[in-house]
Amino acid sequence: MPDAVSDLPPRPPTVDPAAPEFVREVTAKMIAQKGDELPVSKIPVDGVWPVATTQWEKRGVAADVPVWNPAACVQCGRCAGACPHAALRLKAFHPEALEGAPTGFRSADAKSPAYRRHGGKFTVQCSTEDCTGCGLCVANCPAAARGALEMQPHEEKNRERDLAAWKFFLTIPEADATKLDMSNYNDVQLKKPLFEFCGACAGCGEAPYIRLLTQICGERLVVANATGCSSVYAGNLPTAPYCTRADGRGVAWGNSLFEDNAEYGLGMRVTCDNLEARARAEAAKLMLDRDEPDAVREAAARVSGIDQATPRGVEDMRAAVEQLKKALVLDSEVYSNTGGQASKATPMGAVAKFAAGGRPTMKKNLGGIILTYRDVYVAQISLGANPQAAAKALAEADAYDGPALVIAYSHCVAHGIDMAQGFARQKTAVETGHFPLFRYDPSRSAKGFSALELDSKPPSKSFAATASEENRFKLLLKRNPEHAVEMLSKAESFYRNYYARLEDLTTCNW
Repeated sequence: MPDAVSDLPPRPPTVDPAAPEFVREVTAKMIAQKGDELPVSKIPVDGVWPVATTQWEKRGVAADVPVWNPAACVQCGRCAGACPHAALRLKAFHPEALEGAPTGFRSADAKSPAYRRHGGKFTVQCSTEDCTGCGLCVANCPAAARGALEMQPHEEKNRERDLAAWKFFLTIPEADATKLDMSNYNDVQLKKPLFEFCGACAGCGEAPYIRLLTQICGERLVVANATGCSSVYAGNLPTAPYCTRADGRGVAWGNSLFEDNAEYGLGMRVTCDNLEARARAEAAKLMLDRDEPDAVREAAARVSGIDQATPRGVEDMRAAVEQLKKALVLDSEVYSNTGGQASKATPMGAVAKFAAGGRPTMKKNLGGIILTYRDVYVAQISLGANPQAAAKALAEADAYDGPALVIAYSHCVAHGIDMAQGFARQKTAVETGHFPLFRYDPSRSAKGFSALELDSKPPSKSFAATASEENRFKLLLKRNPEHAVEMLSKAESFYRNYYARLEDLTTCNW
């Protein structure tokens, strides 16, 4: 045997040479497992870590990647919305943007009005080096049977071609965000996600909701992230998936511990409120100060009259502080970050660590509890069952003048399912009544409408019959069939009665 390997091709650089200096000198070292070589002087002294760095960590882990067929595509946007890693995206643009496109770059004439009004051309593009090959996009494509989107081998010979296509795709102008309807799911998919290439499990059920939230709320989003899966794949070193717009504005993110998250987020909110109050007070002083030039006093007067309830208003008020008003609960019904132990979110009859005999009580009904406050916006959403309602709920929560809570049903690898069918399992959870969809907006009462709207129909499938399709319930059916059937039947009865109560509440005068 020779003393050393001599015939291997040279290794490519850990990150693209075009990456920022910090990424080249610090992040790349950590990616290469050489973090111990970094001197303390290279680490940010204030603990604030740069965002938008996952784009430089090209893993290339997918054996198969989605390939788009423009001729068969119905342009619904569901493939992009399903991608947990934002590796699959779409754009609508003017034809001149295709000038200089690499050979083989695919596009089509825009079909839907939502896309035609942005230039007339349409494309779907995958970053194959960031794709995990989960197949959720294809499983969620209504035209997959006729070849609109299909998984194909990710071959070495195509890597340079695919990289060139992705780099060109990024040069195509983004749609004008002020012309997008953030309550329309198709429109939302044209907005750049500010959460990309995260390290979540392939086919993760949580990440698509975070992606959607960053598209709707954009760079105004301030995240107080409780510890869990969402903190690991969102802020684990060496890279950060939260990213920025072209102008450098992006999501602000911080991580607290476990059950102190509410206080942690409240501190952020109080700080934002105080900064805003101070900024408005200073603007009022300038407006009344006769020693200031007329142009300055006029600008201060304009600031005091801007309504920040719309995206246009926010863009006009960039001198004002950003506000934190929202909370998003990713309900995967399992605490999988530390191995999948039982918790208050575990449904009745599900097997988990420390609940080998199936959890004997119902899961905590967070949505029902918040409904009792009457002045809090609350919604339950499911991308797999009703993506349009999900987009509408997040947009309403963003616009609501007060606290808002959105609970998103998230499939998880700990459920014991084929992750490519995760959205299908989400739909089943809604159809059985296990996770009803609703939106409660207190402001609707003042307009003469019911504050509570249901976005799902009465249970049409048996929860007890479909639970066996997930290992967390199937295990108990094998170990103790009689006990399992009893608990699952009890859970099904609860779900049907709860939906009936929600129906009654839609007719109440709140």
